[in-house]
Amino acid sequence: MTKLPVELFATFGVGLGVGLLLHKYALAASSKDAITSTKGLSIEDQQDEVRRLVRPNILKLTPYRCARDDYSEGTLLDANENSLGPPLHDDHLLRDEGLERYPCPYQIDLKTAVANLRYSLSPLPPLEDKHVFLGVGSDEVIDLMIRIACIPRVDSILITPPTYGMYRVCADIHDVNIIESPLYNGFVVVDEAYIDFTGSSESSLAPLVTKYRRLVVTQTLSKGFGLAGIRLGIAFGDPELIQILSNVKAPYNINKLSSKVALDALANVDRLHANVRVILDEKQKVIDALQASPYVKAVYASDSNFVLFECANAYQVYRKMAENGVVIRYRGNQHLLNDCLRATIGSPEENHRMLTMFASVSAEVQQA
Repeated sequence: MTKLPVELFATFGVGLGVGLLLHKYALAASSKDAITSTKGLSIEDQQDEVRRLVRPNILKLTPYRCARDDYSEGTLLDANENSLGPPLHDDHLLRDEGLERYPCPYQIDLKTAVANLRYSLSPLPPLEDKHVFLGVGSDEVIDLMIRIACIPRVDSILITPPTYGMYRVCADIHDVNIIESPLYNGFVVVDEAYIDFTGSSESSLAPLVTKYRRLVVTQTLSKGFGLAGIRLGIAFGDPELIQILSNVKAPYNINKLSSKVALDALANVDRLHANVRVILDEKQKVIDALQASPYVKAVYASDSNFVLFECANAYQVYRKMAENGVVIRYRGNQHLLNDCLRATIGSPEENHRMLTMFASVSAEVQQA
């Protein structure tokens, strides 16, 4: 087994099932001889941790050249845009946002804002825009990581369940084998979707990408920032890997509205922290109520905006709650999560309704 730095082992405590271990190797090369540590690599490979894991055809790829690569100002008649603008009312809030123009494919200002937010006071080099990739949600980051590293029907990804379902979905789409396994000497992708709920500005492992070239840290604005609707995902990584991801992505994957809203939110971090405190206070109330419930076997700790708990007849409870208008998530079909339900922390009114419905439905199911 590959021995990784102790800092990387610590990452798997952030939330539930976080972490994707992505290892590029041929299915035929499954013997012990094929499993090598960093010490066994040549000097060139040790210096080039990124390129040796990327598909050769991807390294040779010439990225799409955007209309604004050469000129971005002046009379712009090169991209077949509609200069008259969208058919919005004259007083529409978005009328003057320049939506008739393609967005900037590089998003340097937004990347810089993200890097500044996630860089903590540490002896490591500071994060810069070159360490940041922006995707249409973290799902695009996961998809691109598999696309650049795995040859269909040849390579495999390694996951540590229970984890986010899109790792498996993306692997299936690209005809890449999935193995549930311990650590290997490949890309280590740490999912920090819930990083804002840890209660510490120094919890993120993003700064470590300046030290470990195979480390990728993914984040999103969908959870703590409450911006699921703009679909903005983030990947921190080695600058060379970030450039490769940028070469493969769709040219204009981040639209103007998403970029503008994200920049506004990143400039208002105090509001983020205030909202997180409200959610965590509500979460504790939900946990207390569930722990006092005779129908709940266990409540599992996590730094997140949800509560995972085990109860009897979980699937029946989930279905009946949904039929009565309260929808939570059944997780019992996931590895190690038998009879588990997951409830997102909502508003005080939503949480109260969920708890009330859970109690009444559980009693009904138990008596049936």
